[in-house]
Amino acid sequence: MRNKEILIVLLILLSVFFTAGCLDEQTDQEETAETDVQKEKELQDSTLMEENLSIAQLQTSNLNKNETPVRLSLEEVQDRASFEVSYPSYIPEGYNFTHAYIHKSVDGTAQEGVLESVDLWYKNNTDFIDISERIHHNDSFKYQATDNDETVSINGHEAIYIEFTQTHTLIWDVEDVQMYVVATTSKEEALKVARSIK
Repeated sequence: MRNKEILIVLLILLSVFFTAGCLDEQTDQEETAETDVQKEKELQDSTLMEENLSIAQLQTSNLNKNETPVRLSLEEVQDRASFEVSYPSYIPEGYNFTHAYIHKSVDGTAQEGVLESVDLWYKNNTDFIDISERIHHNDSFKYQATDNDETVSINGHEAIYIEFTQTHTLIWDVEDVQMYVVATTSKEEALKVARSIK
């Protein structure tokens, strides 16, 4: 009888140790799963940043390669620009102006079509809105709509709407200036920002 009791106690102890080991393994698996989720988020964030960089490069691909962009505050923009810069009266809650860039042709001639460009950047913790205003050498250098582009109205002007994987882009002309809004917000918010630009 005594041996039977000892055997039962040993079985209980083995069961406890086995369960503890399984719990440790489960905890390790949960930690691994959390790490995998974190790595996936970091990869997505990295992909988004690369896409944002690609869009910014696409947006500035027509700029003179010899010019040096000047990083400015909102107050300095109008003093440095050679044209009347337009500003949004609406920016989604949580976004703040971070900086502006002005690109100018070094020698006054338009290499690759752009004489001058002003970019206004607004950001929150994860997303951005870039408002770009460009003076082109002539209309042949402006973005031309394709059959796949959607058209929308912005303050009486026909605009092109392009949806990328993570961004919404609007392009339209106001007299000699071609306007761009590139945003990682929703389409509705991008349109609201664009329609508030005066």
